[in-house]
Amino acid sequence: MINSDLQQKPDLKKKSFLYSVNPAIKIIAIIAFFKIIFSLDVSFFSKETNLLEKALFFGPFVFLTLVLFFLLIHLNFSVVKMLKRISHLKFLIVLSLIFHISLKGEAGTDISFQVWNVYLMLFSLGVFYFVFKKIFPKNIYPFLFVIFFLAMPFLISHLDLWKTNKIPFIDENYTVQLFLKKTDLLKIILIFIRILLILTVITLFNETTSFMEINDGLEIVLKPLKKLKFPLEFFSIMISLIFMFIPFLMEETKKIIKAQMSRGLDLYTKNLFKKIYNLLSLLIPIFVISFQKSLVLANAMEARGYVLGEKRTKLNHYKMTKKDYLFLITILSFFIWSFF
Repeated sequence: MINSDLQQKPDLKKKSFLYSVNPAIKIIAIIAFFKIIFSLDVSFFSKETNLLEKALFFGPFVFLTLVLFFLLIHLNFSVVKMLKRISHLKFLIVLSLIFHISLKGEAGTDISFQVWNVYLMLFSLGVFYFVFKKIFPKNIYPFLFVIFFLAMPFLISHLDLWKTNKIPFIDENYTVQLFLKKTDLLKIILIFIRILLILTVITLFNETTSFMEINDGLEIVLKPLKKLKFPLEFFSIMISLIFMFIPFLMEETKKIIKAQMSRGLDLYTKNLFKKIYNLLSLLIPIFVISFQKSLVLANAMEARGYVLGEKRTKLNHYKMTKKDYLFLITILSFFIWSFF
């Protein structure tokens, strides 16, 4: 609960209860959430377990996942925006799938599927690119690759269409049978869910906690360390400034990219040396802007009489409420469950 020394206008957008939770509880919760998320054992499916053990393992985890997504939707956060963030990880997912694929399979434990021969696939891709590169946009090529070279052979092999000998290059001589273990596929899915949950927790914390709340919360959580002469004020202001600078640098990076592209910068060039040069043309302005912002912020803090280690007044005074205790008990219950 927040008791403010100044009267504050109500913000209609802040309808979620997460805005009113004590910032110290939020910081404890985000640490506990990371422990819970990383406690998901990706090798669980390789063990012999009964239905009850699977229910005890996944039940609380599924409940926690649904609660996180409900809170995210309740904040009116765009799901499309979240999916765009996740889409940047598609290369790692495809790469992990490729590493787990094998040419030899074990009965009952593998998923088998047919794909065209590597040489036929590369030849077809080269011909398709040079013939149709002016017709189709670049973004459609991954989709066409999945349809023609992975999905079609898979469907044709399962429907036994090659036995009709009516479709060219649909023959056992032109295809390769690949195997993927079910446990490996489930491991990849669980790792992807881990990343998704981490992004969700960070988004919830970032959307509902301000720069000053992070600073105040860290001071409350780390207050016992002050007796050990730990530089608490310096550490808390440093961490809170990091959280404040992340969205600022992202916005400035977008502005610089748009400005550089309007001047003719090609970010999608295939030349490695040009890519390095273009990266430097983005990094140098970002560093300059971050230093300028730091100097402006330091001057503003000095002008307001801010001195590290000295006693200062607080705009908000936090008190524990029933809602905070209930939230803390719930999080600690899941945290204790993650050790078993």
